[in-house]
Amino acid sequence: MGKKSSQGSSRKGGAGESLLQKQLNPAERAAWILEDAVQGRYFDEKYYPTDPVARKDYLASRQLERIYDRAVIFLFCLAFFEVPSWCDTTDSFAFLHPGARCRVDADPGNDALVYMAGLPHIPPGFSLTMELCVCLVLYAKVSADKKLQTNWFSQYDVNYINRYFNLAGTAALWVILFDVVFFAVDRHHWRLSPFMRVVLMLCMPKLNQLLCALVNMVGEWLSVASFWIGTVVFFAWISVTVFEDVHTKNAEGERVNAGFTSFGEALYTMFVASSTDDFVDKFDPTFTANRGYGLLWLVCLFLSNFLFLNLILAMVFETYSK
Repeated sequence: MGKKSSQGSSRKGGAGESLLQKQLNPAERAAWILEDAVQGRYFDEKYYPTDPVARKDYLASRQLERIYDRAVIFLFCLAFFEVPSWCDTTDSFAFLHPGARCRVDADPGNDALVYMAGLPHIPPGFSLTMELCVCLVLYAKVSADKKLQTNWFSQYDVNYINRYFNLAGTAALWVILFDVVFFAVDRHHWRLSPFMRVVLMLCMPKLNQLLCALVNMVGEWLSVASFWIGTVVFFAWISVTVFEDVHTKNAEGERVNAGFTSFGEALYTMFVASSTDDFVDKFDPTFTANRGYGLLWLVCLFLSNFLFLNLILAMVFETYSK
């Protein structure tokens, strides 16, 4: 009986240990939540999975994220050294002078007409190979993100990984891969890869967060900017009504209605005066002719430059800080 009870207790203990192994360590789970908070990600604790495999998938995604940033920057810098697609790319592995590859068809004997950056060109064979290898690394990153989102967060309808940016990055990588293969086979004089590199840059996590902040900022910005725009339009209408028929010149020989002869011209003048420090030059002809016009411009500058522009800046700072 004693042996049986000891065997039963050992089986229960083994089952308990195996159950604990399937649960994520509370310290690791807390570290995961803290790491997300540092990166600006805030989710309810109940959405974080307790499976250790989820933590491994997260760490794999984080490790690839650092590589992703460097790889995208490498692709961006590669554009400065690869042979342009409009140049002669028939010799794939020869290091030639840019002037020997890039000639103008209208005057092929005059290399001086082609103004290049002066940087050495990497032969197409090497640049395409490097681009292909980097794209495979980037594809591993977007695949890891998709796996993390699909396996552990989609069931709660939580957008832990931005699906739209992940989809855009995946699509951009497929376009680059097809573009590399197609260009290696048929050396046409156009490529889609440079445009897709811009898409990959916009999908970088840091730029991703910045773009999301800008999108969230648009609505509040428009609510305040509408008052500033209304002020500019209103004072443009007032100024063109007052000065449109004033054709005299002031003591300095300037036309009093300079910048206010039509509504379109007055709108441009008020826009420049209300958004830059060039308001002195814009208002000087009228103010020199009659000091009383300074009251009109005082109210205009107080509303547009002092009040609404500062409100816009404060709103942008507050929204971005969130």
